[in-house]
Amino acid sequence: LVPFSGVDGVDFIYDTNIGKTYLQIQALAAQRDFDIYNEGPEKTSYELRDGYGLRVTLKRGNWSASAGYLRGRLEVDAPELDILAPLLRSAALFYPEFGLLADELDDEGKTSFTSFGLQYSDNRFSISGEYVQRRWDVNMNVSDTDAYYILAGYHFGKWTPYAFYSRSKNKSDIPLDSYPTSGPLAPLTSVVNELFGPLMGDGSTKCIGIRYDLLENLAIKAQYEKIELGASLYLKKNGQPVPDDIDLYSLALSFVY
Repeated sequence: LVPFSGVDGVDFIYDTNIGKTYLQIQALAAQRDFDIYNEGPEKTSYELRDGYGLRVTLKRGNWSASAGYLRGRLEVDAPELDILAPLLRSAALFYPEFGLLADELDDEGKTSFTSFGLQYSDNRFSISGEYVQRRWDVNMNVSDTDAYYILAGYHFGKWTPYAFYSRSKNKSDIPLDSYPTSGPLAPLTSVVNELFGPLMGDGSTKCIGIRYDLLENLAIKAQYEKIELGASLYLKKNGQPVPDDIDLYSLALSFVY
């Protein structure tokens, strides 16, 4: 759900023990420049500015829980906004719903990420889950989305079979079905559907796999994933068409240094 792998900035960490419970509080100030690819090789450039966040982690025995929040200001370099927004406002004279969409298109807005996680792990069994909300006020490339995942595994000897399930649900409210599909405004509807249609779907991933520990710091892992892409655009970097569903098989070596 987070379209960047890290941030640039500073963080402050405080940790302590409260009885048998370990507490860690992390506060951060951050910024980040990143790109999101559109259909084909073209991309939209974003700047995250004035970012701030807080993460709290609790650990007690085999259990751990965490909650996090990140918020910042987004600036987007999308020349198509300068073209599309005036067209929508002009069309709003005949179809007011286009004006509502034009009001939501901006080259600056806010974004936030909220997460809650829970994990249990002992020498044999482990299970973890996380719920994440993404809110994105700039309506280009990325939708408001709620998502969660559950991961469980069982360890015996050198073997660890595991299963994973995740689901994402679109929360954006762009009424694509309400725009005219015939008449002089139909071409504009087609442009809107092409831009925002891929963002409106829900996605999921089902995964099963097994890990075998070859050495203390070396393991081999084989897994199968059934992926329903939903609102994900991140696999379109190479400009090739992407199907709605993907069957992904993988075999990997994992090293620990």
